Amino acid sequence: MKPKSRGPEQDDLLRPRLTVMIDMRHELVKLAALIDWEFFETEWAGFFPSHTGRPATSPRLVAGLLYLQHTYRLSDEAVVARWVENPYYQHFCGETFFQHRFPLDPSSLTRWRKRIGEDGVEWLLTNTIEAGRGAGVISERSVEAVIVDTTVMEKAIAHPTDARLYQKARRRLVALAQEADLSLRQSDARLAPQLAGQVGRYAHARQFKRMRKALRRLKGYIGRVMRDILRQLGGIANAALRQRIETEIALVDWLLRQKPKDKRKLYALHESEVDCISKGKARVRYEFGTKVSVATTHKEGFVVGMRSMPGNPYDGHTLREALEQVEILTDTRPKRAFVDRGYRGHGVQTTAVYIAGQKRGMTPALRRNLRRRSAIEPMIGHMKTDARKRNGPTGQSEMGSDPRFGSGGLCQTVRPLFCWSSAQTETNRVFSGVSLGNPRASPPRIQSQTGGTRSISMGYAVQHFEQRQFFGKLVTICTASNHPCPERKRGETSPQRTLPIMPFR
Repeated sequence: MKPKSRGPEQDDLLRPRLTVMIDMRHELVKLAALIDWEFFETEWAGFFPSHTGRPATSPRLVAGLLYLQHTYRLSDEAVVARWVENPYYQHFCGETFFQHRFPLDPSSLTRWRKRIGEDGVEWLLTNTIEAGRGAGVISERSVEAVIVDTTVMEKAIAHPTDARLYQKARRRLVALAQEADLSLRQSDARLAPQLAGQVGRYAHARQFKRMRKALRRLKGYIGRVMRDILRQLGGIANAALRQRIETEIALVDWLLRQKPKDKRKLYALHESEVDCISKGKARVRYEFGTKVSVATTHKEGFVVGMRSMPGNPYDGHTLREALEQVEILTDTRPKRAFVDRGYRGHGVQTTAVYIAGQKRGMTPALRRNLRRRSAIEPMIGHMKTDARKRNGPTGQSEMGSDPRFGSGGLCQTVRPLFCWSSAQTETNRVFSGVSLGNPRASPPRIQSQTGGTRSISMGYAVQHFEQRQFFGKLVTICTASNHPCPERKRGETSPQRTLPIMPFR
């Protein structure tokens, strides 16, 4: 059933509102005011076509939890537990009064991700892009020049070896047979684990002839169990269980038939969509996961597109789809795209594509812009380490690709907005006359209009001001202040104190 809209709550005599308890200059409070939450209420309501049953959870609550989860790198359980303790989290998710109980079960976030799919996550990314435009972090022309690159979202799977896969396949088949009450002639529960361990010892001793012989024997164990189950498959009354067994047998048959030089191989039984990708890294030759395309603005490094590319396609063949996604999310067609040499032969005609190392037709300005292409590399690194983009799910579901691929870019869109809010908060705390809408406005009582560092005197306190660039905007901030100590004389001053300029969280 569709979620019910929440009306304005009345004042409670015994409970104060959250707006009274928290600092309204906090970055989460400012970010909550920038995001269009009504968009989720209207768009996500289409995912609940039924008109019967219990009403769904508030879309704003789920969207807020997803934003917080990927911004602070929290699991489903951790973000729900911290939501109960943090009043700023509750205000960000639309609560009026402080709540002392969990808003939902952590498993509900998994079901919501499956329900909204890739389109729902793209709406999350679209709203953060619009919030960045409203805050002035990016402009309308920022999307005209983008940087596109691909990376690998690794899956948390064990390194795939033949012995490990064979042993796991045998255990899964035996467990399904026990669930269906099938009697197996022989399960090899004692010999198969010993033989799987012996294969690793043969390989370590470089006795490859014995290793291959042991692997053939281990494959025979699995084939015997699989054929025994196939003979009794027609007697299973439970249709759902029979379907699960047939799916598992198809995977095991794929595993037993694959050759070392096959193009499409099975690397994990529980995640059959995992690909073996080689990106030419010195520290790791192969990565097991799914290729992901990332697009950021050239000037600010703001993520404006992210999509999974199953099947390990050539990088140049993914550029057209990546640029189309940027145009859909931002309503602006990129005019220039800067890519690395892996995109040669892309075939894109609607956008001017500049490849690293290109010499022909390059002006000095284009050379400078092309040198900045490598700025996307640390962005991808932060996504993997700070935004739960490493070791995530990789399996294709009913929506085509797992939604966490797109949500990995939420971290790099929300955090610049946090930095903007923090910078504005610091500026407002020092100068009451600075306008939020015009970061170039000079603070009160400053006569100099030139750039650089300058000082003014306010009574007997000396303020030091400096103009710095924050995401392409010139902001005047206070970098140091000398104030007298209460126990000292009027003419004496305390040592300099440096104020935090841009706190990162």
